[in-house]
Amino acid sequence: MSASASGHHCEIPREPATIGFEEFRRKYFDPEQPCIIEGVSDGWPAAEKWSGDYLKDALADDPKAVVEAVWFNAEKGVLPDDYTTPPVIEQVYREEGIHTRPRNIRIWVHRKGHETNMHYDGLDLIFNLQMKGTKDWILIPPDQPLKFYPFTNFSPIGDDEHHVAGKAYMQFRLKAGEMLFLPPFWQHRVVSCDEENINLAWEFAKSESDVTSAIQDREEFRYQVYKYFTEHRFGIVRRVYQWIYDQVPPYITLVYGGYPHFLSNMRKRSVFAYVGWILGEWGRLPRVLWDMRKIRLNLKRITAPKVADQAGS
Repeated sequence: MSASASGHHCEIPREPATIGFEEFRRKYFDPEQPCIIEGVSDGWPAAEKWSGDYLKDALADDPKAVVEAVWFNAEKGVLPDDYTTPPVIEQVYREEGIHTRPRNIRIWVHRKGHETNMHYDGLDLIFNLQMKGTKDWILIPPDQPLKFYPFTNFSPIGDDEHHVAGKAYMQFRLKAGEMLFLPPFWQHRVVSCDEENINLAWEFAKSESDVTSAIQDREEFRYQVYKYFTEHRFGIVRRVYQWIYDQVPPYITLVYGGYPHFLSNMRKRSVFAYVGWILGEWGRLPRVLWDMRKIRLNLKRITAPKVADQAGS
């Protein structure tokens, strides 16, 4: 994964596992800036025990865990003998104005060469711990948006060499024991480097934020338009929207997953603004048609695995 020389590379800050929450809040959590916290999993049994086969067996019958897409989703407290929730994350659980899903823990198992397309994760703020193996990351801040497929949070497949052109970006390798704090709306691409790569991640969302960006602005439109059609007072509107959603491929569908809310300081806009945004998104359709073969191959690659095949996903 190479970066264009025309972009501006920035070093990602690094902190020890002993960083206090108030310092973390001041430097990273409130301003929504990424960092790496080192030495997080030192002494954890999971660092030695975890493998794809171990997780498959340990989580297959655990009611706190389910298979979703290409990861395990789990509740807090899953596999309690294997690891300890880091203090900085325990504090986030106690913070006012923080939302979590019922299962806000993800465990990823990836083989060497697995890669994600450049995308962003919406409202999610994520603590992503590299438990085993290594992964190469590129992060692009949300105030420097990329191009996206219509209505989605995915950048066109195959634009890798152009993602960082003219942008500030962070490029780094996340090693075992290091935990990345990934704030909301940061665009990223990840490549797995070792034969087996396992990540443990905690996901949260804020109720409000003083940080604004072009990606947040895009997400506000996505959220409002999605809510308008799926909660419309006329059933015919809801049904027509659902029919359209069922007909078109995933790379051009407007669906807002995750949390049932957005930031409380969401801006109000005119009907003309929403119509203009929708038309602008449909203007991206030619790129979808051009990339259709690559999109189909990618969708086939990321089809949800069976639990028995999780380690190879």
